[in-house]
Amino acid sequence: DALLSPWKDMSPDHDLKSYLTAKINALYGHPRIGRYKAVWNETSAAAQAIFQRWLTGENIRFFLDVVTTVEKSHMWEPRRKFWLGLHEQDRIREAWVAFHPEAERVARRRPVGSSLSFGKQVAGGSRGDTSLLILEFNDFIVVEGSHNYKVHVFDKHNVKTPKLRQSYY
Repeated sequence: DALLSPWKDMSPDHDLKSYLTAKINALYGHPRIGRYKAVWNETSAAAQAIFQRWLTGENIRFFLDVVTTVEKSHMWEPRRKFWLGLHEQDRIREAWVAFHPEAERVARRRPVGSSLSFGKQVAGGSRGDTSLLILEFNDFIVVEGSHNYKVHVFDKHNVKTPKLRQSYY
């Protein structure tokens, strides 16, 4: 709580927020991943919400940075503005990333890649080079992907909807 409570009513600048997110995540892990839940159960709901919001933004940026590097496409800058704009409006509750093998290698070489958790996209065939950004809104899960992947919107309560925080997709 002590590390996060000062940010209840204001947000640190981007660089400080990224630094704090990386350090807190390295020390205490992702609050919604099994082995770290016990640690986070000792913190207030307000502190957890602050960190989850920061982590969501970092995951979106992480995905966009990696796929921009791997794909070298002009299409990601408008999408960056769109997704980060929705995040800044607090419309995205959570974000999770799944990288294909080449993108995973790029991700692990990035400084943030050593502290953020992510899944692996293991589909073969024409989707073997697709990375996924999985976003939770109120009642929907939205899946954005690289390499000409169409955005998919799912009812969060449908049993066939992709789940966040999975190891493999």
